[in-house]
Order: sequence, then C-alpha cells, then structure tokens
Amino acid sequence: MVDETRQASLEEGLKEALKSGLTNVDLNAVSLEEFAKALKSATFDLLKENVPDFERIVSELAKDHPDAWLIAEDPKKFYVVKPLTRMELKRLAKEAETDEDLVDLVIVTCTLYPALSLADVAQMKAGTVKNLIDTIMAISNFSGAMPVVKL
Repeated sequence: MVDETRQASLEEGLKEALKSGLTNVDLNAVSLEEFAKALKSATFDLLKENVPDFERIVSELAKDHPDAWLIAEDPKKFYVVKPLTRMELKRLAKEAETDEDLVDLVIVTCTLYPALSLADVAQMKAGTVKNLIDTIMAISNFSGAMPVVKL
C-alpha cells in the first residue's frame, strides 16, 4: 500500500512535469503500479482543470467502451481510442487504396473522442497521427510478441 503523502507528492510532481512538457520522472523511486496510478490521476486532474465536461465525456465513454484508452496531447486536448477489431481491419483494408489511407481510416474508426473525419486527420500534426496509430495498434495487440512459454 502506498502511503498517501508519497502518492500525493508523486502526483504533484507528475502534474508539474506534464504542465511543463517534461516526462522524465525517476522510475527507480516508485513501483510501476504507483507510477501508473499517479500518472493517470495527474493527467485527469490537468484535463479536468482545462476541458469543460471532461468528467462527463470520459465517464460516458468508459461506460460504453470499457476497453477505451485516453491519450492526452496537452493539458487542453485529448483523444479517447478503442482497439481495432479483426472485422474492422478487414473492412478498412478493402476500402484503403494505400497504407496511408489505411492509417487514416483506422484512426477515424477507432477514435471515440473527438469524432474525427478523414479531413480532420489530414489536418493533424504528423506526430499526432503517429501517436494515435501507434497507440491504437498497441491496444489492438499489434505491439509485438506476446510471452510464449513451453508447458
């Protein structure tokens, strides 16, 4: 169990790191579980401060999509994405003319908030597109080899 003072201190440190764009937190000082909990709390606190209706939006999406993930682009902008299903991938692969088209279609299909069009994706910063597609593919189990052990 993490003591409350340590947790609060970690959350404050993360909040400041997120505000300033720094993400170099001493991971040796905390467990992965502590870090993940503090990062989520600090990220949500920043978004609550800066985004009207943040809590309502996230609550509704979490209820309808328990496997959804939040990506915070900055303290005022976030995306909620869901995993890509095999059937969606098959359908989108048929629609796409190029690999770039497929990336754009996957982002539009899997981004729950905000609702995006292909025109929206075309206007995004290139790094935002990469972060979205990388996250979507990772939560869809395209993140590499899963542990395989002999019985």
